[in-house]
Amino acid sequence: MKLLHTNFYLHLYGRHRGVTGSCFLGSTHFPNKKNVRFLVDCGSFQGVDNLGYLDLNDVIPFDTQKIDFVLITHNHIDHIGLLPLLVNQGYTGPIYITKPGYGLIDIPINEAWKVHCKGKLNPSYERSDVESLFNQISGVSFNQKVHPKKNVEITFFKNGHLVGASVIEVKFTYDGMDDIRLLFTGDYHYKNLFFDVEKIPIQNRKNPYSLVVCESTYGNMDSTDERCKPILATKISEAIKNGMKVIIPTFAMGRTQEIAYLIKCMQNTELIPESIGIWQGGTSAREITNRFKYNDLGFKPNMRDFLPKNFHFVLSKERHQVCEKLLDSPNPSIIISPSGMASYGAVKTFITKAISQNDVLIIFPGYCSKDSKGHELICTPKGTEIEYGGYSQIRNCDVAISGEISAHAKRDELLAFLKDMAEPKSILINHGEENDKIAFSNYLKNHFSSEIEIFNPDYGYSINSNGIYEVFPSSFQLF
Repeated sequence: MKLLHTNFYLHLYGRHRGVTGSCFLGSTHFPNKKNVRFLVDCGSFQGVDNLGYLDLNDVIPFDTQKIDFVLITHNHIDHIGLLPLLVNQGYTGPIYITKPGYGLIDIPINEAWKVHCKGKLNPSYERSDVESLFNQISGVSFNQKVHPKKNVEITFFKNGHLVGASVIEVKFTYDGMDDIRLLFTGDYHYKNLFFDVEKIPIQNRKNPYSLVVCESTYGNMDSTDERCKPILATKISEAIKNGMKVIIPTFAMGRTQEIAYLIKCMQNTELIPESIGIWQGGTSAREITNRFKYNDLGFKPNMRDFLPKNFHFVLSKERHQVCEKLLDSPNPSIIISPSGMASYGAVKTFITKAISQNDVLIIFPGYCSKDSKGHELICTPKGTEIEYGGYSQIRNCDVAISGEISAHAKRDELLAFLKDMAEPKSILINHGEENDKIAFSNYLKNHFSSEIEIFNPDYGYSINSNGIYEVFPSSFQLF
């Protein structure tokens, strides 16, 4: 029988309190006194800087040269945006992501560079760091076992959150001792419009994980919730029939292309006329849309043809001109543009002009964090003043939000995912607003006997093969 030893364990730390800035640091200690250090994600903090979080985008608060390898769950900036800073501060080791993720990662990294430099005289990293970063990234096949160090095995499983997204298993072994097995869900969804999402293989699910690190974006909402009902097609169709312009803030990767396909389906079922102009803004969104259409990213064969008729890209140099043309016109149109939470990106140009117009519908097709401009816009009553894009205006436009095509699983769907495997020894809840994490923790405690903790960056977590056995104060956050 294998033995549980206190000299075979790992410490897990992290940076993020809410839904941006995702970054976990693991430090595994072996009985032979060897140590392996790794990161899971290295993301930027985003949103309105009312909590001082954006200062954290200028520093990596640990010795990067001691990191042995980095794992990436998916290509959203809040999970990869600080990778160039990691390189700037001395990291020269390997970075692993799935092959489809590898085929797209240059786009959000270049976008992160633009966002980082905006308004800064002295950026925290250089363009050369971005180029060096690309030489350190490797694409890994799904279900392929990777051994970045002795006694370490990594496996990437499919995740419907995004093209190339993964659920990552990290396994540490030592002769004569029980394995320490971790599972990081990343931002998780069980399905995706563009590709099939297979279950984690049964041989990986049948033995309990020492720890599952699980997201909780919708930790206080079931998939049956009123907010998840399919309203997008109805709202868009009604607005177009009433001669309105529709602005849809989206994330450049994934949701932009899903919305384009939704509109194509609406044309096919005559919910909207094919004569209505469909305009997509955003340089990164344009490049991603083209790669979705023409590159091999493991899509279902029929999903290469996802663009609606009368579809147009808005070039950056033409954005203001097109904005004036579309929003001053009496004719209806549809504008799809990043970013999804409306705090930055090409959509700001359109929303800034549209707020005061009563013939515009702005509809958010997914999550908006509480510190985002999108959330502020949703919560601002019609007819009252809001500051947006540097201007104070009266909100006369219509605003709506729907969770129907969100890329995050709801709490009952997360429960089903967890229930489909042997009960974990412990669960660490992260990536959610505080109230959502608490609600999800209480929800899971009704279904599991596992040790369940809510992740807090002020603490570190000691983990062995039997799960979390100690929580201790940590200075990792470095506020």
